[in-house]
Amino acid sequence: MTRVNACIAMAGSAAALLLAACSQTEGEAKADGEAAAAAAGGDVAFETRPDIREGVQALPRLTGDTPAIAAINADLDRIDADTAGCDGPGTFTRTATLPMTGPGFFTVMLSDELFCEGTARPSIGFTAITYDLSTGQRVDWSTAASGLRATRSSAEGMPASYEPTLTSENLAEWYAREMLASTNADWLEQCRDRFTEEMLADDGFKIWLDARTGGLAVSADFPHVVMACAETATMTEEEMRRFGVTPAVIEAVTTARTAGNFAPKG
Repeated sequence: MTRVNACIAMAGSAAALLLAACSQTEGEAKADGEAAAAAAGGDVAFETRPDIREGVQALPRLTGDTPAIAAINADLDRIDADTAGCDGPGTFTRTATLPMTGPGFFTVMLSDELFCEGTARPSIGFTAITYDLSTGQRVDWSTAASGLRATRSSAEGMPASYEPTLTSENLAEWYAREMLASTNADWLEQCRDRFTEEMLADDGFKIWLDARTGGLAVSADFPHVVMACAETATMTEEEMRRFGVTPAVIEAVTTARTAGNFAPKG
């Protein structure tokens, strides 16, 4: 029984008077539901923020007032607040891109460079975080891609921007095969030794949804000295299904690729 019919049944002779009020309530609930569905089901809207300081780009914020959007923005607030850089003299820079902006999921990628006085070289790295727009939480790829049989690293004591990496024999095998199929002979000559079973056994992997390529993007979390070997590979729809990626994720990222839901576009 719909809410309107229930109101008529209970109201008796007063049904005509109560029907308008009940219909209004139902309409408001429908509007709220449609607003939430729009946030989870399409290309999300976002707004840029002024730089935190020179060279440190602030993360964008999603627009909207759903609980999920509020939770995501709160996490982005925490990341922006945690950009201290070096304990002493040095420089810290950050840029951000959005590999996927819906439907259903939102990915933000941070590219950082930290150089502290007294160190031999700058620390360069990136973090990619995919949020579920229906819950407002970061996606846990150990469950959202169950066929990887992956173990997540601990985030305890880590910066707000830290995203746990995955350790997985299945993922390591797939990634090595992708890397060894490279047509870049010079790069492969330098990096081939990194893609043995023994070398990848303890390496973690970064995973995120990428609408540019329309799949689940994967990069190895290599040490700084061999970071150039950590190229990004993207799982096809068939590979995502084989590794147990949830159907909602697969449908979302393939739709996002067709729609061009990423930023910047260039």
